[in-house]
Amino acid sequence: MDENDARSSQKKDYYAVLNLPRDCTTEDVKRKYKLLAQKVHPDKAVSNNNNAAKKSFALIHEAYQILHDAEKRKVYDIYGHVGVDESTQSKEIMMHSKRKTVEEMRKEFEYFERRKARDRAESKYQQSSGYEFKFSFAHALDERLR
Repeated sequence: MDENDARSSQKKDYYAVLNLPRDCTTEDVKRKYKLLAQKVHPDKAVSNNNNAAKKSFALIHEAYQILHDAEKRKVYDIYGHVGVDESTQSKEIMMHSKRKTVEEMRKEFEYFERRKARDRAESKYQQSSGYEFKFSFAHALDERLR
């Protein structure tokens, strides 16, 4: 598992963060965001732990940013966190997603995931087919190295 996979597997599902079903509307997202933001906003939070309030608010705001935007939401529904994080892969996905249908995006994602898994497996079990010899003329010329 590479670093990006580990990071994305630790993130919470944005629908779960806002406590919404996957088929919710944009208005549902907006309404729930406002309600939760008022509860956990660091300036308005009743708790003494301001750091926890900041983290909670940041997570709720991040979920809102993705689920409120129709294009980002479509990509998130197909690719998950990989499609919407700040990586180069994510930017490429977003750029190409505007010209593809949901089904085309899903097929392409599945293809690349299978290819990535196959490449990892091949590199794990790939054996060297030959030997490598390194020669240096320094050994031939220097009497101390003979």
